[in-house]
Amino acid sequence: MTVMTRPAPSGRLRIAAGRTPGQLFLALVAVAAMVLLSGIVVAVAAGQRSTLADEVATEDGPAADRALRLYRALSDADATVAAAFLATGVEPPALRTRYDDDIATASAALRRAAADGGGGPQVEVLTAQLPVYTGLVEKARAYQRQQLPLGAAYLREASGLMRDTLLPAAFELSRERRAELGADRSAAGATQEWGLIVLVVTLGLLLFVQRRLFRRTNRVFNRGLVAATLAVLLTGGLLVGGDIAASGDLSASHARGSFPGSVLAQAQVVALQARADEALALVARGSGQEFEKDYNSRMAELVGEDGKSGLLGRAAPVLAAADRSSADGRVLADAARAARDWWEAHRRMRAAEDEGDYAQAVRLAVGTDPGTATEHFTRLDEMLGQLLENAQRRFGREAAGADVPWRFVAVGAMLLALLGAAGAAAGLQQRIGEYR
Repeated sequence: MTVMTRPAPSGRLRIAAGRTPGQLFLALVAVAAMVLLSGIVVAVAAGQRSTLADEVATEDGPAADRALRLYRALSDADATVAAAFLATGVEPPALRTRYDDDIATASAALRRAAADGGGGPQVEVLTAQLPVYTGLVEKARAYQRQQLPLGAAYLREASGLMRDTLLPAAFELSRERRAELGADRSAAGATQEWGLIVLVVTLGLLLFVQRRLFRRTNRVFNRGLVAATLAVLLTGGLLVGGDIAASGDLSASHARGSFPGSVLAQAQVVALQARADEALALVARGSGQEFEKDYNSRMAELVGEDGKSGLLGRAAPVLAAADRSSADGRVLADAARAARDWWEAHRRMRAAEDEGDYAQAVRLAVGTDPGTATEHFTRLDEMLGQLLENAQRRFGREAAGADVPWRFVAVGAMLLALLGAAGAAAGLQQRIGEYR
């Protein structure tokens, strides 16, 4: 009597896999799993890029703008307090208010930078040294009110602390914030390489299964597998389309917003530093050659030796590309004229001081009459501020929708993956059923 033994489970699997129904079932599992996996990979990657794009618009961009505002506020405080020292008698209330506003802006930006994290040693230096700077300024004011020469000495010490310590730290913080913005912008617009690879592998598997199925059944099309193939192709199209749309928005936010903004901010800071040099040269009363040299160097950096190049000249094509209405280009041209007029007023101021007319030199430097350095500098500063605000608005407008394409891709990829897997399962199950 022969005893029948049942094969082990692994043996039964090998037997089943050697038969057509078993092979079709394995193909069903593999195809459905790969279609689902491709959708999950694309959806997860799209979700990550959507988060990064949202951070660019709501966190990185504003953080970079706050760092620029901190840098400008510190530069303006230095220029404002130096100009205030030239006024005879009581310090002009407008200049005092402007200085206080600058310090408040810088302090608020520092608190936010510390709360946001990052910036490490720069934030620590700024937090520790800003009170030292304001303390030196207050001492300088106290001696100035008593008309004691120690006021000018404390002012020079305060300005030295600003230029040697505070401004370099603020510049480094601003550079780091711009680098973070650029890194997240690049990551948010990067092509999903793994998503494309998985989609290509899935498509290859689908084509392989359909070819084998055609050989066994002599049927050209399996509607379920065709539907799954179309779902994978549509997912690829979604991926490419989302990449193009999001990258376009992010590139526009840089080209039309953050890049022009950084160029204009640099120009404004150079102008503010030149204004401080101008005032400090007069405060020194004949011994301010170093400040005078710095002033001319900064003005050459701003408008060039020819008065038409420099930072403002280089900003012209940048704004032409950023502002389609050309309105910003006209404002920039007016700003360049204001800078040239300011430089000319400064030369008249220097001539007056060289001739021994210190009172006239001070009037040309900080007076409010037409044709003074104050009038031209104020016009330049206001126009650069207007251009910066326009650049920031363009950045916000362009970056605001960069996360939407990736959200659409994430949802669409999952829906198509479910439909594709269901179609593949239905198509192969139909073939398996024919063997029962």
